[in-house]
Amino acid sequence: RQGLLASARRVTAAQLAREDPQGWYPLREQIARYLGAARGIACDADQVVVLTGIRDGLDLSGRLLLTPRDKVLVEDPGYLNAMPLFSQYTRRVVPVAIDQHGFSVVRARRHRGVRLVHVTPAHQSPTGVTMPVSRRLELLDWAEQAGCWILDDDYDSEFNYDGAPLAALKSLDRADRVIHCGSFNKTLFNALRIGYAVLPRPLVADFARARYLTGRSGSIVEQMTLAAFLENGGFARHVRRARPVYAQRRDRVLRMLRQAVGAAPLQVSGEHAGFHLVWWPPPGID
Repeated sequence: RQGLLASARRVTAAQLAREDPQGWYPLREQIARYLGAARGIACDADQVVVLTGIRDGLDLSGRLLLTPRDKVLVEDPGYLNAMPLFSQYTRRVVPVAIDQHGFSVVRARRHRGVRLVHVTPAHQSPTGVTMPVSRRLELLDWAEQAGCWILDDDYDSEFNYDGAPLAALKSLDRADRVIHCGSFNKTLFNALRIGYAVLPRPLVADFARARYLTGRSGSIVEQMTLAAFLENGGFARHVRRARPVYAQRRDRVLRMLRQAVGAAPLQVSGEHAGFHLVWWPPPGID
């Protein structure tokens, strides 16, 4: 609240009248620095576009990259909003069954004419599987060969409880095929409505133009406040404080589930990271 008041006091009339379709530049600088330190992504502010959230990134990617004849691959099971968002722009949204390592490149190779792939490698939605580095490299190699774009949905990567997170898919992206999407809406609060995408350089101008044409932008006051929160280390401190709190809540849920199954083995996935886990009930559980 104090940060918002400070931003409201120092914002100028010129700043209020001038809108950058990619988002406030100092915020984009801070996002680029944060991603370099936290996710291993080497990028600059010119590659960053400020969004209202990850769904905004999916929608803009579909709007810009897809025609009705293009094919999109999504995880099965996967993020529930992905299929309806992409279906606005093409009828060829194809679910690809995941395996124990997440998105299956072997199954993806069976498809021709793929334009875009949506994946959640950090913490698969919904199973919580983390894609290993070998699979990430395989996915990037296939995308380069197929000439398709990868949309990396990195929405809850800040929270790992049993070890350091793997480097982001974008950090391994030598061919510049990955659109990396993240959000502050879950790590801070949902009504903030500030997310971001790190774009391949060939897509930056088109994304900026689409942001301008659609009039999608967040308040500069909130963007200024978040930039200051990132710059002074407040966001990093918040994540460090929140991580053990969420880990305690996870542990409490796991204890309750162990009590529920009794002598039966407890089968869960995704408990090592993120905001959710999946419990696979034993036979006989309603």
